[in-house]
Amino acid sequence: LRKQPWRDRMSAYVEGRLKNQIEWYSQRAQNNERYANTSDVALIVLQVVTVGLVVIEWVLELPMVTSAAVPTLVASLIGWVAVRRYLDLAVTYEVAAGDLASIDDASAEVTTEGRFRVWVVEAERAISREHEVWLTKAGREQLGTS
Repeated sequence: LRKQPWRDRMSAYVEGRLKNQIEWYSQRAQNNERYANTSDVALIVLQVVTVGLVVIEWVLELPMVTSAAVPTLVASLIGWVAVRRYLDLAVTYEVAAGDLASIDDASAEVTTEGRFRVWVVEAERAISREHEVWLTKAGREQLGTS
């Protein structure tokens, strides 16, 4: 491939690398948004059920079992914080996909081999930037910090 004309190399790069990355980031954005929405619904249901149980205990004058209700609420709040991370990831991935799509669009302006090389470097920087962000977040999570 390296010995092929630069237009062939560019075509191979767009199809084999750039479009693959755009699809990967777009899919991750959609998945994380779906996870966030599903988790939101589950947490709301859990909270409504908890409040409902407390009301039933109160109306029926049963012994209040707050020892069950309080941890459930706390777990709901912890889950809510985790859901926000899904949304953060969805936005991050969507921005990355958008950046790469813009780079893909700019391929129409590439008219020389020199400009092709600069264009590839720009694309790889965008991909590397997102990879570095991911590594930083993953490293912080492994260390237990945020």
